[in-house]
Amino acid sequence: MSIPLVSIPLTTPALYEHWLHLQWQLRCALATTDSGLIDDYLACADELLRRRACNPVSTRLRTLQTLLRSASDSALPWRWRRLCLAYAPAAQARIVSLLHPHDPIALRAVDAAVQRCRGELQSPVLDKCFPAPHRHA
Repeated sequence: MSIPLVSIPLTTPALYEHWLHLQWQLRCALATTDSGLIDDYLACADELLRRRACNPVSTRLRTLQTLLRSASDSALPWRWRRLCLAYAPAAQARIVSLLHPHDPIALRAVDAAVQRCRGELQSPVLDKCFPAPHRHA
């Protein structure tokens, strides 16, 4: 279970440590029944960027990479993998808004990574058994 963002001390180093801890939890699928972990992870990144505590491009890339690595990890539960993939487009859009039109090569690499992950997780048989979860808006 993740710690709500409001209960964290408001120091930037504590927030950064919390973000890293959430990343670890996400990668290990420690809360596979709770999409709130992903929401908290992304909210922490947003707050760190609001405070100008991290580089925006590297932070956004890291959040997307974490989601894609989790989605691609065959050792993790199928539902969790699909949920991580469901959050990838929003994370991808944030990177696109930062990089466009400055780095078209990086944008193509990001798009290819997302498409590759989608391709790995598409299976008509598995889709029937395990429908794609819907992320909370």
